[in-house]
Amino acid sequence: MGGHLCLEWARRSGVKKAFITAGCLAHSAMQIGLNEAARQAIMRDPKWRGGDYGDDPPRNGLSVARMIGHISYLSEASFTSKFGRGLQDMKAQFQVESYLNYQGDKFTTRFEPNSLLVLTRAIDDYECSSLQGTTTEFLVTSYTSDWLYTPSQGLCIHEMAISAGAKSRFELIDLPYGHDSFLLDGEIQGALAREFLSGP
Repeated sequence: MGGHLCLEWARRSGVKKAFITAGCLAHSAMQIGLNEAARQAIMRDPKWRGGDYGDDPPRNGLSVARMIGHISYLSEASFTSKFGRGLQDMKAQFQVESYLNYQGDKFTTRFEPNSLLVLTRAIDDYECSSLQGTTTEFLVTSYTSDWLYTPSQGLCIHEMAISAGAKSRFELIDLPYGHDSFLLDGEIQGALAREFLSGP
């Protein structure tokens, strides 16, 4: 969502600088598909009731929706290094199963199901088709292991900015954490952002 907002600020108001990390110009079919699976998990929960659920929200559906999100945020290498095929406390449950269940259940205590439906639909519908006329300078970063917001999508932002006559820099950062890399990388990304934002 943050990348889309930065693009809109650059397109509409010509902010001086825009730092966009792990973003895209528009969601791909795969990204839309993952969000739709999450939406359907909520809407097919009997407690959704067309969105009119009052004080008894569809927690099970929201929990599954969050699990889908978590799967998309990590890389295969992340899953392997974190969990492998390890069992939880020698029980017949894999560690990754326990992790996903925990994250899904925790999410239901702090997020509203209809909000997830609206927000994911909004980012799926968004498309930036041109940056013509912008005076914004861009720094665009992507991560090698991010299969949700791929490096090619970040490169497309950079190339659109260049074609619009804007100044832009693209940096591909090699980290193994999948889409979560942009949340975990304070060092490489942080140094790039500090240099970019402190410049003229």
